[in-house]
Amino acid sequence: MDDFADRSGNRPLSGIPARHWRSFLKIFTETATEARIETALARFADQVAKAAIQRDDLDNVREVVDRLVETLWPRPSAP
Repeated sequence: MDDFADRSGNRPLSGIPARHWRSFLKIFTETATEARIETALARFADQVAKAAIQRDDLDNVREVVDRLVETLWPRPSAP
């Protein structure tokens, strides 16, 4: 079972290992405040960036995380 979990966690989804997606989704609990989410997203982005540098996927990770953040918290439109 541990071998399966290891393989599943390393499986890329949109170019990002599944374990990082799980970590990302855990940020959004029902009781999470916006401040906690922002702090957790910053910490998550730092952790993924450090891991991605070893895999040479940093640009892909940044692009996906930036798109997710923009989708969740779109910037207000200019008047």
